[in-house]
Amino acid sequence: MNDIALWGPTGSGKTSMLYAFGARMVEYENDPELMQNNYFSYQIYESGTRLLDFKSPRHVEATSEPSIINWDFVRRARQNEPKFRISSHYHRITMVDDRGLATVNMLSDPEAYRPTLENIAQASSVVILLDYTLLSDTQNNQAAAERSSEQQNDASNQNSSPSPKRTFSKKEYYLMIQQLAGIFKQYVKPRKIAVCFTKVDNLGAGFDQMEPERLIRSYFNTQTRNMLGLLNSLGDQSRTEIRYYCVSTRIRGDEDNWAPLNIEYPYFWILGSLEEEKITAAANKSLFGRLFLNQRLNYYIPYPQPKPR
Repeated sequence: MNDIALWGPTGSGKTSMLYAFGARMVEYENDPELMQNNYFSYQIYESGTRLLDFKSPRHVEATSEPSIINWDFVRRARQNEPKFRISSHYHRITMVDDRGLATVNMLSDPEAYRPTLENIAQASSVVILLDYTLLSDTQNNQAAAERSSEQQNDASNQNSSPSPKRTFSKKEYYLMIQQLAGIFKQYVKPRKIAVCFTKVDNLGAGFDQMEPERLIRSYFNTQTRNMLGLLNSLGDQSRTEIRYYCVSTRIRGDEDNWAPLNIEYPYFWILGSLEEEKITAAANKSLFGRLFLNQRLNYYIPYPQPKPR
């Protein structure tokens, strides 16, 4: 079983990102352009039933208590050749989605929020959401924050007891990530960390094509605090890998016509890494397997990833 935990303050879009990934997988199945450039179908099952309908962000309620989502993810080849068979995999995924308030408060009061802390610390993969619309000291940020609020105000309207949404200074956001880094150092284990600069579409057209590291540096760095450097230091820890992405659970027009942007890529990276590890582990069980390991890895077809910028 592969567990993926999400970290981010209230309103950063953790729950929406889960549903957006599911919706994106349905698009891969039905969009002719995506199908033309992809040799696989991606299917998600829950309790044996294939999921085809996923809530749009306007219908996603604010997380009021820890939520454990168990999905069976299937990557199935459309062709029957060795390279496609090697690249077809099944995953039992456990998604840990906790209250944004809890993921923040666990940093300053770990004992009171011990279950939240352990869910994140023990996860084999962590998705960190950096939401610039929650920054209180970013110039010209008000318009973007208002657009984000308009797109995701369903949580405050539909849930009778949502976690309060608050803003943070760049210093506060930096200190939260610094404390999170300390937890990772305390709980050393193989870990993949996907850092997502969220709501990138609110910045305007073309920003989703920019390097996420550049946007993090621009919006989260200060003269005395290097957020990007701090995040990069997570990758220096033993057996920890880190990648950066620009993502959004954007809506086009009416509330149900939503078009997730780059949402699948963090998950694709995590799942692809797990599959290569699985191929390596299976090959190492025998001398014959070890002899042909490189060949099998060369056969393996990676998941789609963002085009180089």
